Amino acid sequence: MGSYSYAECLRNSYRVNWKISDVVGGRHFDASRPWLPARLSGAGRIACLTPAEKIKLSHVEMGSYAHLFGFVEEFIAPKMLALARDFEIDRREAFDALTNFAAEVARAVLSKHTGAVLLLTAAIEWLTQLHYLSCFEGDESLDPFTRDIFKSHWLEESQHARMDHLETLRAFRARR
Repeated sequence: MGSYSYAECLRNSYRVNWKISDVVGGRHFDASRPWLPARLSGAGRIACLTPAEKIKLSHVEMGSYAHLFGFVEEFIAPKMLALARDFEIDRREAFDALTNFAAEVARAVLSKHTGAVLLLTAAIEWLTQLHYLSCFEGDESLDPFTRDIFKSHWLEESQHARMDHLETLRAFRARR
């Protein structure tokens, strides 16, 4: 991890700033391609499924994955939660229940010491960096729209991870 300043983080954050409409822009998922990388999907290991059924299962898995992402993002990034909501309209009732539960978890997490919250947040954001690089980047078998969504998230989270790292260091220095 290199050395960086708050000013540098803010400059980079503005540079990679995006709106949901910039990423979505009327695009749709390609149902003929997987939506979840093979490294995260169990579909490829189920021998009794046809190739088309394995692709369909990756779509179902992505729905579950999106819920998990939304859950974690509830207290980290409202923008990604809104993006997840945009793609869950047909499952609104289940998504609302998850969102309500996630909000309760967020309240519990955010009630803890600032340093602990920052440390948890920074760890999750650094995990998203590794996660994108090891699972999504360069996977040409994936739906391009899926790749673009996760790349946009990766770019934004890279700035959050750096800024939260600096904030975490500051919070723990203050405890000395």
